[in-house]
Amino acid sequence: MKGWLSLSWLVLVLLPLTAALQAQNQGEVGFLAGGVKMFLDEPIEPYIGGQALVSVSRRLMVGPDIYFIRGARFERVNLVGRLEYTPQDAGRVRGYLVAAGGFYRELDKPINYVHYEESFGGGAGLKVRFGRLLLVPEAMLRIGEFPRLSFGARYAF
Repeated sequence: MKGWLSLSWLVLVLLPLTAALQAQNQGEVGFLAGGVKMFLDEPIEPYIGGQALVSVSRRLMVGPDIYFIRGARFERVNLVGRLEYTPQDAGRVRGYLVAAGGFYRELDKPINYVHYEESFGGGAGLKVRFGRLLLVPEAMLRIGEFPRLSFGARYAF
């Protein structure tokens, strides 16, 4: 009898949770492209990369970003973890806040110097939904970089 009682409590607790998870995205994968200004006296360098995010709750997503910058003087590979918070539950256009931290590998080509450094930052963006396709403009300020502006597309699953 105790086993059935425990099982029924488990079902009563898990059913609303699974229904809520079915109503939300389980995750998002996509690409991003944009520009970053590495140093004040350097030009804006283009970059391209990818993202994979998993829902932790209705409003919170976590996952990695990897992106590559290949400029006239510098080449950089960034690998960062990101945490996205979306204050709104619904709507075609939703704003979000992002915090990120990780590291990068940078090659200064003229002097053939490679170094590794940590990088942390935060920013904000918009998610514009077209069914399962999301268009995602974002602005971020990071320690180790100057402002980064990007535009991406994601697929929500």
